[in-house]
Parts: sequence; structure tokens; C-alpha cells
Amino acid sequence: MRKIRTGVNGLTVAEMITLGCSIQVALTGNSYFPNAQASLSAFSTTITNAENAQARALKGGKHDRVFRDLKMQELTDMINIIAAAVFVEASGDIEKIVSAGFDVVKAPTHGAQKFTAKNGPISGTVLLTAEAVSGAIHFWQFCADPYTPDGSGWKDYPEGSKSRVFFNSLESGKKYWFREMKIYPGGKTDWTDPISLIIL
Repeated sequence: MRKIRTGVNGLTVAEMITLGCSIQVALTGNSYFPNAQASLSAFSTTITNAENAQARALKGGKHDRVFRDLKMQELTDMINIIAAAVFVEASGDIEKIVSAGFDVVKAPTHGAQKFTAKNGPISGTVLLTAEAVSGAIHFWQFCADPYTPDGSGWKDYPEGSKSRVFFNSLESGKKYWFREMKIYPGGKTDWTDPISLIIL
């Protein structure tokens, strides 16, 4: 299996900003990643904020350096989020990943992990809780009974990418199935074994 190498570890501030700019240029108008185009404006703003903060830090004092570090962390987080999105949309295709400004390296597949599901305090709601892993984005899916092993019938849950999500607007008295997958900057887990629950 291949994973994306974001290359952020050990970079200087100037190198991080250069990396962000190169990824932005590579993704702009990239037909392989139509879903990424909407996030490029926010990415550009994050890069500009980092550049401005660095300029202030070079001339200012401790407060300016602390502010610069905060903006650099925001840039790092944004690069990791984009890397995860690129990995998913490219479906592991090396040519597509490289075209987005990232390198690829070999990496082991992360094994599937478990999560819990329980009815929420309000009728028609469910609370799902998975193991929180630093740098990971959680993808959740659900389907109404009957469960389909071939994957058909599953729907993405778009309102949550955290380790704890609150599903709502489910039909009370109906049985649903849930599953979760973690997306890392450079890889992903398998889907968890699905968990079923009758909604109260």
C-alpha cells in the first residue's frame, strides 16, 4: 500500500509556506480533484496568514512569534486535511496524488478498529464513539436494515468527521447499521465491522 508523504516534519517556516504554495498551485484547476477546488480559497487564506505572521515575527517580539507558530499550525493542519482528501479522491492512484503536489511512500494498511453505538437522549438519535487518533479524520456511514454486505445501501454521514458524532433524524423503531473508517494524512483503516441498533 502507498501513503501520502506530506513532508511537514522538520521543515522551516519558509519551507512550510513554500510547500503550501506548491500544493495550492498543483491543485488549482486539477481535473483529478474537482471536490478540492472549493477548499482552495480557504487554503490560500491560510497560506497568506502564515506568510504575514512570519513577516511580523521576523521583526517583532515573543508575542509575534507565538502568533506565527499558531498560524503555522493552522497551515500544517490544512495541509494534512487536504492530503487526506486527496488520498480518498485519488483512490490510491500514484499519478493523481503526485499531480496534487504530494509525494508517496510505502506504508502498511491500518487495521480496522472498533466503535460503540448507543441511542441518544432524544428519540431518533444515536451517539457513535470511536477511538480518537491524532491527525485522523473519521468517515461515518449508515444504512437502514436489511444490512447489505456488498456495500450497497450505505450512505455517508456528512455532518461529522470527529471520533464522536451525533446522528439525528433517524426513524424511531427502525433498525440501522453503522460503520466507521479513519483517514490519515497518508493512509486509511479498513471499515469497521458494522454495528446494528434499533432506534428508540
